Parts: sequence; structure tokens; C-alpha cells
Amino acid sequence: MYHGVRGDFTNYRLKRYFEDRTNWHVQVFETGAMPYFESRTEFMAAWDEFLEAQQE
Repeated sequence: MYHGVRGDFTNYRLKRYFEDRTNWHVQVFETGAMPYFESRTEFMAAWDEFLEAQQE
């Protein structure tokens, strides 16, 4: 689950119940609601890292 810290209409309070699960990855970006637009390079690097980890 990737998300920003500003301008979002989603409540992420319950993410703590999923953060430690091996099949979940949570990363917060210092962006608004759409980190894939606002911080494309950082977001894509995180996404690529996630996908590579799934191949192991």
C-alpha cells in the first residue's frame, strides 16, 4: 500500500494491522493523494523494488 500524507480522503488508521504481514508492503510518500504523479521517480523505484522482491 503506497500513499501520500496530504490531500487524501482515505483513513489509514487501520493499516497497522497489515503492516507486519509478509504479503503487504506499506510505504508513505511526502506527497498528496497521488504519489505516482507527484513523485514519479521515487514511486516507480519503490514499485520496482516491490516487484523484484516478489520474484524471490
